[in-house]
Amino acid sequence: MPAPATTPLMDATTAALGSLAADLAVYPIELHKTRVQAQIGTPRRKAAAQRDGTDGTAGSEAEARAQRRAAVRVYSLVGLLRMYEGVSWYVCKSALQNFVYFFIRRWITNLYVGRTRMGMFESMALSSAAGCITLTGMLPFDVIDVRCKTSAILGDDGREGPLAAARGIYKDGGLAAFWNGLGVAYVLTSNPALTFTAFDKLKLLEQRRLVRSERRQGRRPKALGTLHTFAIASAAKSVATVLTYPLIRAKVIMQSRRKRGGEQGGGGSSGVMDLFVIWGEVMKAEGYLGVYDGLGAQLSKSVLSSALLLMTKDQTEAAIIRALRRLAEAKGGGG
Repeated sequence: MPAPATTPLMDATTAALGSLAADLAVYPIELHKTRVQAQIGTPRRKAAAQRDGTDGTAGSEAEARAQRRAAVRVYSLVGLLRMYEGVSWYVCKSALQNFVYFFIRRWITNLYVGRTRMGMFESMALSSAAGCITLTGMLPFDVIDVRCKTSAILGDDGREGPLAAARGIYKDGGLAAFWNGLGVAYVLTSNPALTFTAFDKLKLLEQRRLVRSERRQGRRPKALGTLHTFAIASAAKSVATVLTYPLIRAKVIMQSRRKRGGEQGGGGSSGVMDLFVIWGEVMKAEGYLGVYDGLGAQLSKSVLSSALLLMTKDQTEAAIIRALRRLAEAKGGGG
């Protein structure tokens, strides 16, 4: 009996469950990498460089030591609770975003597949379209999240909760500030689009290889195992992250900026020109490799998070499909 078709609701629900599991596991890394990405040649970094006798540019041993010290502050000074500071807001926001994204993505894909065969290019285009639709409504939650995480190191009033962060964002730039980095975020829809498209294609190729191998040995084909799925998801996300990281860091910087004493405005940074201005500031303060500052933490978080999400989603989806198939068989047998 053929497997039941995956519905938008099933796809979205399993993705939200996978997101909850993944984000809880990697949140300390997420907290650290966001704080690293948001800072450009800050006094703390310059002071660390001066203590170590270097110019503070990216790639120096002093920079690596400064990042390690920042991680130690997050992990050891304040204990387990501080490592998960703001986690409830983050996991709820992430689960909602993944639910909306995967629902729209599956819905659009099902409409398209009913009309014509879908290749890799079409799959990426549809995934990007789903990402753009999701972003338009969900980006304010991302901006609030970044402000909450960076308030301890960039804010004037110490740590902020979601409501205080929202008030600060509005005060700095009005409603437009909630969509800081929108232009870059639209471009970055290529990251999940590339990740999920590569994951789907690699998984399909591996499943076909596994089926051929099992049939040659006269055994019944098996589904991909948990570790197999994890490895495929990790490979897909690693490639997407390395290719798009300079954009990722620029978006975090845009969303974390605050209006200071005499500054006019404080929000609305979202265009291509803003992107080049930020890259110029980063390169001037940290060297040409500064645009990749924090890549290690981003890779650790993104690869683990996406791999855990896709692994959990895939295995949960497979379990639901098996249960539905058995239920259908039981009804058929009873009839």
